[in-house]
Order: sequence, then C-alpha cells, then structure tokens
Amino acid sequence: MKRLLAVVAVLALTGFLLAACSDKEARERNEELMASLPLYPGATLVQTYVISDIKTGPVLWHVYATSTDGEGVRTFYKQNLADLGWRLDFSKDSVMLVFHKNGAEADLFVYDRELPDPGVEVTQVATPPPGTAAFFGIRVSQ
Repeated sequence: MKRLLAVVAVLALTGFLLAACSDKEARERNEELMASLPLYPGATLVQTYVISDIKTGPVLWHVYATSTDGEGVRTFYKQNLADLGWRLDFSKDSVMLVFHKNGAEADLFVYDRELPDPGVEVTQVATPPPGTAAFFGIRVSQ
C-alpha cells in the first residue's frame, strides 16, 4: 500500500511539473506572438493580464489606449494582419475580430471610453493619456 501511494505521489508531482513547464512555455510563445503583431500608431499600452483557458491554456491580453476612434483601429488591424498572412474568421458588431494563422489566434476587441473588468489581476502599465477616445484589447493564444 505504501508503495502504491508513493507511485501515485510521484505521478502526481510529475504531472504538476509538466503542467507548470508547459504553462510557462505557452506564456513565452504568447509573448513572442504578441510581439510579432503590428502596433497601432500612437497607441499606448495601459494594461496586461493573463487568463487561463481550459482548452488553450494561458491567454495573453494587452490593452491599449488611442486618441482615434475604434473604426480606425479595426481598419488598421484588418489590413495589416491580412498582409502578414492572418485570416479574419469572425467579426461581431464591429467590436470583436478573430484572426487565425498557423494554429495561432489573435483577437481584437474595441471598447468605447470604458474598460471592462476582466475579473483577474491586471498589471497597470500606464495611465491612459489625455485625449483617449477608445481602448482596444488584443488577446493571443497558440
């Protein structure tokens, strides 16, 4: 019985360590993916956070402030991501755009003047600058 418990404990610890490594690797891949995306001109990064998703693992969010309206942001990302080989697969009410490329996903969310509460710990990177007209969030996972 003691031997069985020892084997179960070793297997549980191994699974925990593998999950921790894969989570760390997924976060690093998401950071690289986010860095590869074009940045809307004049945008200010104001928040970052990670949400864990059962299907995809960690999902990285960057939230930006801009002095232009949301339509300019949407147009910029539709064009520039298409130029980089991303395929627009879904669009909802001009608020959400979903792009895919080589098994990776990049989602664009355009907000009015108020940011939704993500319900997780947020890293506040900067204060939105004066003249902020809209916020947009980019969510990536692979």
